[in-house]
Amino acid sequence: MIGFYLNAREVGIYAVAMGLVAFVPSVLQAVNQIFTPTIAELHARGDHELLRRIFQTLTKWILGLTIPLITMLLIFARPLMRIFGRDFEAGWSVLVIAGR
Repeated sequence: MIGFYLNAREVGIYAVAMGLVAFVPSVLQAVNQIFTPTIAELHARGDHELLRRIFQTLTKWILGLTIPLITMLLIFARPLMRIFGRDFEAGWSVLVIAGR
């Protein structure tokens, strides 16, 4: 649908910006894949205290990894986009908006 409203150059810039933003949820997905079996087993056993402690720890880890990553994307949006070429710097606003 974006290709209908934008030209190929703008779609390419948008795709790069969205690719950078996609790194943020990958942290959450990695944590989910690692700990899902453990969480399911603890829930099935009814070990709610250990489950609570694991959720607290995982929340700290997820926030500790994603907040700095999002902050870096927002602060260094222009330089990050410029890595792909001067023409891509125009997509810094997409990176900032999508990163929020």
